[in-house]
Amino acid sequence: MIKLMWWFLLTATCLFICYRDFSKRIVSNNSVLLLCCFLLSAVPIYDAQVYLLNAVGLLLLGILLWKFGVFGAGDIKLVCIFALLVDPDYLLLTFVIVFTPG
Repeated sequence: MIKLMWWFLLTATCLFICYRDFSKRIVSNNSVLLLCCFLLSAVPIYDAQVYLLNAVGLLLLGILLWKFGVFGAGDIKLVCIFALLVDPDYLLLTFVIVFTPG
């Protein structure tokens, strides 16, 4: 039951962030922090690993892309948060999924 509730809350949070991003073109830091808390709560629930190096690497790359106007800062924040729990084998796929609609 806990896992089902976790997925529901994660989906609701992601949908809220998407709605705000599409309607107001803003991804607030509070929303990203809430998403980060939900994702990090998966560590004890699913015995997941945290890939901090992936997130830091994407943050540095994202800052560079943001500086040149390629992507927005909100998209970069989201992909960095998701990169905390995404296996390195699927990191490129996650990068493409987050940045393609944006």
